[in-house]
Amino acid sequence: MSPRWTTLAGAAFLLPLLAACESRYPSDRFADERERMQREALAALERDGYGIHRHERPEFVVAYPASLVQPLGGTVTGEGQRFASADGRVTMTAEVDGDADGAALRRIFQQETGGNGAAAGTMPAGDRFVVTRRVDGRMRYVKAALRDGHLSVLTIEYDTTHTAQVLDAVPRIASVFPP
Repeated sequence: MSPRWTTLAGAAFLLPLLAACESRYPSDRFADERERMQREALAALERDGYGIHRHERPEFVVAYPASLVQPLGGTVTGEGQRFASADGRVTMTAEVDGDADGAALRRIFQQETGGNGAAAGTMPAGDRFVVTRRVDGRMRYVKAALRDGHLSVLTIEYDTTHTAQVLDAVPRIASVFPP
């Protein structure tokens, strides 16, 4: 038997075994662990004075530094939440689009970078990106991720007077959103 046929025969033998494993261990077998880690991270953020916004439709959770910004209400599309500081110098938006694809992620990346590389960020071959850039004298941070047809986008804009506070908060917020 040629090596090619041996490989095919071996693959044919493994197919029922792989199907049985797939039914026992679904493709997203790490979902429970990911959810547990997110719950722990949210609990730690709450202990540190962060507010937690739970959006019902589409379903997502976002943490925000309660000493810096407060919820303003939903976004224009109704698929997100807006936040702002009392002086308006820091704004934050968290949105989830439940019917998206890779083209939508690339479109947002092009919009954020202007297609000219004027921003710090690269479009990876994968399913997420982070871009930081200066827009009209303000800093703009955008983190986007695509998972299971859900496009999550976190945008934070801030005046340089709040740089230290925002830079302290961004990694903590971004650790739980997008999921």
